[in-house]
Amino acid sequence: MPDGNAKIIVGASPVAAGRRHTYLLFEHSDGSQQVVRGGPDTQPEGNALSNLAGSTLLGSDNYGHIQVDAAPYEPPQQFVSQRQADGSHARVPLDQARLDDPALQRNAEGKVMVGEQRSPDWPFPGETHERQVVWQGSDQELEKKLAAAKAAGQQINDAQMEYSPLYNNSNGVTSTLMKAADITPSLPKDKDGKTVDAPDFGENLHQDVGLGSHRSGYWFDGKQWYDGDDRRIQPPRDGEKTVPLDPDAKSHSGSGPLRISANDGEAPRQGGNAGFSTGDAELDRMASALYAGDDAAFNRATANIAQSPEVAALAQQDQAAHEQAQVQAQNADAAQRQQPAQQPHARSMDA
Repeated sequence: MPDGNAKIIVGASPVAAGRRHTYLLFEHSDGSQQVVRGGPDTQPEGNALSNLAGSTLLGSDNYGHIQVDAAPYEPPQQFVSQRQADGSHARVPLDQARLDDPALQRNAEGKVMVGEQRSPDWPFPGETHERQVVWQGSDQELEKKLAAAKAAGQQINDAQMEYSPLYNNSNGVTSTLMKAADITPSLPKDKDGKTVDAPDFGENLHQDVGLGSHRSGYWFDGKQWYDGDDRRIQPPRDGEKTVPLDPDAKSHSGSGPLRISANDGEAPRQGGNAGFSTGDAELDRMASALYAGDDAAFNRATANIAQSPEVAALAQQDQAAHEQAQVQAQNADAAQRQQPAQQPHARSMDA
């Protein structure tokens, strides 16, 4: 029940093996909520292991770019599609429709087609999300913080930053938007009182994720954008040249996690003197075997990765994304059947 305070809440949903996907809820004093969250703008097809290895190890952009979205956060609602006099279709809440209405859209068997409208990150049946209130105040203050988070989200969309499952992901978006709204990033706790495991939470977002998950190009810490040489820049737009605000500024050392060091005994060796480190032992072994041409070692590492929590998490994410895409397709089909198609690149944060 609303308690009269506006709130900002960090939510965490399960993916697999104890890992979490995070998002932000902006709640007004009347209890109405808006969700702001990040994710990939592309869901890759095919083998989850290949997609994970391709993105985190080989630098392929299997998942497209980071997409930040904002939407009302409301309980799922079932609806039917009703044909209008002008030939268009309108959504009607299922509990307000007459199922014998001949104008309702039906399938080949003559049954009324029922769709479901579901807010992003709304829990599925039986699913538990950890939540933590990270800020409380007035509705006026909330609107300012929401506007700051949306503005940062729009900048991220405009910058077309590569999405990578482990090192440039939705959790990095959550913490970056919190910093943009002047909130110290923090995570909820699980049922055992331990902070949930949300990979990449608290990390900066980067333009590109390349070989060995090396992050490069311009980057964003929630407050300021920097170019690849760590000099302050205006918010970038994909395809446009960045110009440093102060060409003589010192380096902020923003990129990682690839390390190339002749003295790093932990990293696998390439050519006897360079080590590639992704931060994951199996991916490191896979990289070492790949560059050494050791098929047996490569196959062993591949088999281990196939059983890893990361791959299991990605497989579950892919399944959830597929199911959500099916629901969204059903939602959109009824409403847009007779309407002009929208431009696919529209990425406005207005909601």
